[in-house]
Amino acid sequence: MKRNNIYHILVTIAFVCLCTVSSAQSLRSGYFLEGYTYRHLMNPAFSPERNYIAVPGIGNINVGAQSNVGLNTFIYPYGNDKLTTFMNSSISNDDFFGKLKDNNRINVNLNMTLLSAGFRAWGGFNTIDVNMRSTTSLNLPRGLFEFMKLGMNSSNSVYEMDDLGISSNNYAEIALGHSRQINDKLNVGGKLKFLLGVGNVNIKMTDMKVQMAEDKWMVQANGEMNTSVKGLTIPTKEESGKET
Repeated sequence: MKRNNIYHILVTIAFVCLCTVSSAQSLRSGYFLEGYTYRHLMNPAFSPERNYIAVPGIGNINVGAQSNVGLNTFIYPYGNDKLTTFMNSSISNDDFFGKLKDNNRINVNLNMTLLSAGFRAWGGFNTIDVNMRSTTSLNLPRGLFEFMKLGMNSSNSVYEMDDLGISSNNYAEIALGHSRQINDKLNVGGKLKFLLGVGNVNIKMTDMKVQMAEDKWMVQANGEMNTSVKGLTIPTKEESGKET
């Protein structure tokens, strides 16, 4: 595969991931809407106005993102009411790099409903939720964006990407809730939750250097990866040699 093709693939993957987390937003305004079905997720004393059932794809999906850089770091106005990314050659290096931090941190929280139901019984409103929850943190050093923006801009381009890392914890949540109205001004409620670990991954590159020359590319990296996935077993060298 040609070096230019490899470069474009790396840039595309990195930018898609970046745009995904940068566009995430948390819909907390539903807390103040009395008719909002999922208010009980934020306060178990709140109960929907009617019975409901939700399935994956058409149920509740809540994504929240926090970062020490803004969306306007990566998205810029272009032409007549158009938008473009920092990768566009019309965006100057000084404008883009001036907005970056040495370490650009992005945290993303996902709460996706797999199955949810609510119904009135036993003197109040009852909810059953099966959710997939994920917490992911990324640390993207300045050198990564210099590599994406500049590429091979000389006969020997070198980019350092120290402290590049990602951490993700994922688990399933089963929640049973009950709420009831005491009087016109008081509602009470509670939830019992069970958490089931699905998997986690922690990757950190303590130092990483990419050197791009006309005749070769070199990547030097030191780091570690720790991962755990429920039900996944990686055989050891001795186990993999046994006959079954």
